[in-house]
Amino acid sequence: MKCLLWHDKHCNQDYEETLNITGAATQSSNYLGCTADKALNGLEDQGSDDAELCQACSVTNAANPWWALDLGGEHLIGRIQVIGRPDHMSQSSGLQVSMSISPSNNDVIVLSNNNEIGLNQQLNPPRLARYIKITSVSGTSNMVLCEVKLFESECNNGMYGYNCTGKCGHCKDVFPQCDRINGTCLQGCETGYATPPRCLQTCNNSFYGENCAQRCGNCLDGRRCDFKNGSCPRGCSSGYRGVYCNQTCPAGMYGNSCQRNCSGNCFNGLSCHFSTGICSYGCTAGFNYSIDTSCGTEYG
Repeated sequence: MKCLLWHDKHCNQDYEETLNITGAATQSSNYLGCTADKALNGLEDQGSDDAELCQACSVTNAANPWWALDLGGEHLIGRIQVIGRPDHMSQSSGLQVSMSISPSNNDVIVLSNNNEIGLNQQLNPPRLARYIKITSVSGTSNMVLCEVKLFESECNNGMYGYNCTGKCGHCKDVFPQCDRINGTCLQGCETGYATPPRCLQTCNNSFYGENCAQRCGNCLDGRRCDFKNGSCPRGCSSGYRGVYCNQTCPAGMYGNSCQRNCSGNCFNGLSCHFSTGICSYGCTAGFNYSIDTSCGTEYG
């Protein structure tokens, strides 16, 4: 089970997961064979000569150096760590990092100083990013990055997306967390909500419940039922009863809350209509249907 960057009753540690970087790295120039991909190969020991250095580290060889990475997809980054070269501080200090979901956005979000080798920075809130760019303001032409590590994170429960500013919809779960990238409800919608994948809207006026699959009964004045449990809070339409207003009045009764008695004079002993009290097939002998369709009036 993953613990998030917040504490709940199941988790007692902050959660982060090392991102398995499979994207393509490039840099502004190459010193010997110290290419951009060397900052991602898992080796951190710079060795004692150029050959060993280029096995573990990326190194540039021109002014205004940069190193860039396309992750190939969006990830929620909670921490970035850059391992530098301790015996040549200026080559791995003054680093600044930009992260974005667009290759044209170069806003700097992490900046180290000239007295710090590499960097190790927690991002709070986590940053949604696909493109990573590292530059140096130390003045060096030989920027050395021996390892770049990215750590994926989670938004606080109920949040997602860019800087974790998106609010999850009505997701179905004990802890209603949506996908941290796009807000999709991973377990479907909470009872009474529809329009997956983000579950932002309640059921329409005629339905309720799980997946909005249940049809509402006959609520008073055509009002909608409760979109979660299907009850009619203000009662039933004339002729209906029960919590869901889906049962007609019993034989011999009609009207609001089924509180009125049929006349008992309908043709052939039939019951009156459950809503109106009308004897649909006329009256028994002796009662005047033409002036009283409920058959309560005898011929004069």
